[in-house]
Amino acid sequence: MRKSRRRTKGTGKRYHILLWLFIGFLWLYMLINMFPSIGKVTSCLIKESREVRRIESEYQKLKEENKKTEQIVNSLKQGKGWEEEIRSKGWVKEGEILIKIEGKLPQPEKKKENFLQKILDWLTKGEKRKQ
Repeated sequence: MRKSRRRTKGTGKRYHILLWLFIGFLWLYMLINMFPSIGKVTSCLIKESREVRRIESEYQKLKEENKKTEQIVNSLKQGKGWEEEIRSKGWVKEGEILIKIEGKLPQPEKKKENFLQKILDWLTKGEKRKQ
């Protein structure tokens, strides 16, 4: 008679446990090798999102400031807004007359010198210093 080959109890379970341990170690190995790059990408994404939020809040503040400035400019353009602003700053007191000057103030004429004249002036100034 032939002896039957019977599996002993638990042999199949051992293979399953070994297979799961092998798969687990394989995943662990892959994560360890991939972790530095995943960490770098994650930290970059976090930093970028913080920077975007900071810039957006700064942009909103500048928009509000711009609105306020436009309102001030519009109020100064209408009627006697500029006179009221001048008086509120204390530049013109009650009873004083406001004078509005139109046009540009005369600018002093600039002395035009050519390149050679500048060199000669520089050389002559150097000789005066030595004396």
